[in-house]
Amino acid sequence: MISLYKQYQSRLKTLNACDFGDLLLHMITIFQSHQDVLDQYHRRFKYIMVDEYQDTNVAQYLWLRLMAQKSKNICVVGDDDQSIYKFQGANVENIFDFYKKYESFAKLIVLDQNYRSSQSILDGSNAIIKNNDERLVGKVEGLNKEIVAANNEVLGIQNALQIVEYPNLFHEIVGITAKLKKLRDTGVPLKNVG
Repeated sequence: MISLYKQYQSRLKTLNACDFGDLLLHMITIFQSHQDVLDQYHRRFKYIMVDEYQDTNVAQYLWLRLMAQKSKNICVVGDDDQSIYKFQGANVENIFDFYKKYESFAKLIVLDQNYRSSQSILDGSNAIIKNNDERLVGKVEGLNKEIVAANNEVLGIQNALQIVEYPNLFHEIVGITAKLKKLRDTGVPLKNVG
C-alpha cells in the first residue's frame, strides 16, 4: 500500500497536480512555514463559517484552526449525533476539541426543536443515539439534546415508529413493499408515508 501511495504521489508531482487531501496538507504546510502567507489569508478572511463540522477530518481541523487563530471569528455548525463519515477520516471529536479550545468565548446553541419528525420518531432515535459513547452529552456540562417535535402537522402522529428486524436485505425489501401495498390498498396516499 505504501508503495502504491508513493507511486501515486510521484505521478501527481510529474503532472504538477494534487488531489483534495493534498490541497489541504499543502496549505497547512505553507501556513506553518510562511507566516506572511498566513497573514495574507487572515487579512482576507475575517469570518469563517463551517457547516457539517462533525464530518471534518484532522487536516480540515488543523487548517481551520490556523485560519481562525488571529480573529477567532469562526462559527461551526454540527451535530455529533449525525457524524457519518468516520470511514473517510472524519473525527467527531473535532466538535468537542473546538468547544474546549474556544470555550471561554464560544456560544453553544442547541437546536432542540425538530420540524420534520413526529415525537415518536424522535423518541425512538434518541433511545438509540443515547447509547453512543462519542456524544457531547456528558462531556459538556449542562448540555441537553432532548429534541422535541415542533411541526404542528406532525404533532398528532402517534405510534409512527415500528422496529422490525429482517433476516436479510431481500426479506426487508419484500416486507416493506408488502406494508406499503397494504397501506395504499387501505387508502393511505404513499406520499404520506415516510
